[in-house]
Amino acid sequence: MLIPSLLNGQGKLEGKIYDLSDKDELGLAGANVIWAGTTIGASANAAGYFSIKRVRETNKLIIS
Repeated sequence: MLIPSLLNGQGKLEGKIYDLSDKDELGLAGANVIWAGTTIGASANAAGYFSIKRVRETNKLIIS
């Protein structure tokens, strides 16, 4: 599950990725986040948090 935290004035989306079946909501370390149809992406840190630059081309994220 993706939990977006905020869209700040610097044009970044930040959030946490975790498995919905995990009641402790531990982050998924190393999960990849990419804007659909682009090459702009990021990886989640050890706690499952990520930060990715916003793009105008799409509003859809792919998480793997």
